[in-house]
Amino acid sequence: MVELVDTQDLKSCDHCGRAGSSPASGTTRKPDSQTIRLSVSIKLIASILNLHDIEKKRNNSGV
Repeated sequence: MVELVDTQDLKSCDHCGRAGSSPASGTTRKPDSQTIRLSVSIKLIASILNLHDIEKKRNNSGV
């Protein structure tokens, strides 16, 4: 048995000028692995700089 589906549920009524298997405009894109690595690298560098500043303040205070 075949069940018919309302095409609006599939967002195929969106007239965005795309053809074929391109995603509909309602689809969100996940970040790729390069973006994730860059984000992690930036956070790591920020943490190292923060630790460096803490150590610098500690040495200046004579503790």
